[in-house]
Amino acid sequence: MNCTSNLNFASTKPWFVPLCVIACLLGNANAASPRKLSPPATESAYATRISTPANPANARAVYLARLSQAAPYELWSTPIAGGTAVKLSGALVAGGEVTSFRLSNDGTRAVFLANKDEVLKKELYSVPVDGSALAVKRSGTLVNGGNVINFAISGDSQRIVYRADKDIVGRIELYSVPIASGSGLKIVDITTATRDVDSFLISPDSTRVVFLADLDTSNIQELYSVGIASTTITKISDTLFPGGVVRDYAITPDSSRVVYLAEVAGLNQEDLYSVPITGSGASQIHSSEVPAGEEVTDFKITPDGTRIIFRAAELANGPRALHSVAINSANSLVISRPASLYGEVQEFLISPDSARVIYKAAGTASAPQQLHSVPVNSNAGSTVCPQLIVGDDIPFDDRFQISPDSSRVVFAANIAATSTGRLFSASISGGNCVDLSGVMVANGDVSNNNFAISPNSQRVVFIADKYVNGQEELFSVPLAGGIATQISGEMNNGGDVDRFSISADSQWVAFNGTKDTAGAFELYSVALNGGGALLDVDGDGKVLATTDLLLILRYQLGIRGGELITNALGFGATRNTSFPVEQYLRRLLESPSLE
Repeated sequence: MNCTSNLNFASTKPWFVPLCVIACLLGNANAASPRKLSPPATESAYATRISTPANPANARAVYLARLSQAAPYELWSTPIAGGTAVKLSGALVAGGEVTSFRLSNDGTRAVFLANKDEVLKKELYSVPVDGSALAVKRSGTLVNGGNVINFAISGDSQRIVYRADKDIVGRIELYSVPIASGSGLKIVDITTATRDVDSFLISPDSTRVVFLADLDTSNIQELYSVGIASTTITKISDTLFPGGVVRDYAITPDSSRVVYLAEVAGLNQEDLYSVPITGSGASQIHSSEVPAGEEVTDFKITPDGTRIIFRAAELANGPRALHSVAINSANSLVISRPASLYGEVQEFLISPDSARVIYKAAGTASAPQQLHSVPVNSNAGSTVCPQLIVGDDIPFDDRFQISPDSSRVVFAANIAATSTGRLFSASISGGNCVDLSGVMVANGDVSNNNFAISPNSQRVVFIADKYVNGQEELFSVPLAGGIATQISGEMNNGGDVDRFSISADSQWVAFNGTKDTAGAFELYSVALNGGGALLDVDGDGKVLATTDLLLILRYQLGIRGGELITNALGFGATRNTSFPVEQYLRRLLESPSLE
């Protein structure tokens, strides 16, 4: 018998009311309660990633944890729905520690850096995320004094590419190795002292590696391309102006071209170029419309690979505007709204469907700092959340996000009138926004960079000191607005949520916090919607015996009006008069199921 049928039965059997309600609330509160994932007696856990296996039921939280402040960080894994924690990193040499890790796209393996076998060597290891086999070293034998610097896993989950001074101390070269077993190879062999591989990217199709290095001229960084399991290298960037560098580069989603910023011979400015990834054709300039002497500052490629969006001045010595150019064209057009009205462009994001760009403008003396929405090939845009006024502030560091379904934009803003940080959601095409943060305690704030949209575009998860000043807790709210439900459960006095991750199937949130023990960060998971949220009768975002249980009990006993809600509403209750509470309870009891 589910909660609703219990409640309906209770309405005809008054003696059954207390037992029914208590069982119902306790059952749903248990469903909503976070499960501790980190191993017993751990002092700290962080850097959580959730695996993405073909069967979401097999998803696991993978994270770093230590048993005490004096102990090293080790790599652990726990089923996301709760279960036994497994140490993935195995035994560490005295003084050893795991420093970083990544998960393969297929959700089966974790790759990590650690001085696991020798305290003075940082080496590369691979292990199944469920701990079904021991970790295996994938970086081979390193020269004394050598270390693996960084690594990436190919999109097909088959290989690891890494930078290391594996053969000669101080000479950073590039290597490729199968993720689980088999021989690796050096794909970039540097034969001249003082030269290095500076950075690299793996193509989305997992066939090639593009890297930045001073292979030809010392201290002149240029772009090269090599097969992921090959040693045949091709320089793909043009000959650079002496002293210039390729400052930024990206590979198109179809893996056909590389887009990069560089100073090229004869031009004393950074311009935007692209070239076939194999180097089999000439570079194409994309910023010919930018005024002479002005530079392109940054760029992004649309997810469909058809256009490049970049920032550069529209006029000589003018503010930065937003430009758009086709991937096969040199003729860019300005798509941002007039800087004289809204200020220069500071940051931007492209929608996943490649249709629109959301950007932040600096504002002017008469216009606030604000988000704007424009098509990728037109300046026929509109303001996002025109309710903001001069003095309101949208913080830096990409503190706005576009939903995966490209329907809405979510952003944090500091509101001058109340001196609080709040979270908003608006249509991707612009217009009025809704406040997702709801009622908060005086001086409460949403943490500006601690929110995320679920992969299914249904909900937003955020951290805020919504109920107690200085105590940051975790909340979940519908993307388009609604009641923000607290999902981090009860905290110890002074406890906080620090960071979180959402599972790929949008069912779970894993979060780190000092929930149970002051100063000890541990890892928990909880249902994305809070599990028992339907029993939040007063709409304060919590399911509590002192409010919701009491309201249900009184309603089942026939109490109505003001007597129903007296001393039975939580802080921030959105149903705060008897009429909406009675309506909600009527629907709740007539609902076919709470499951």
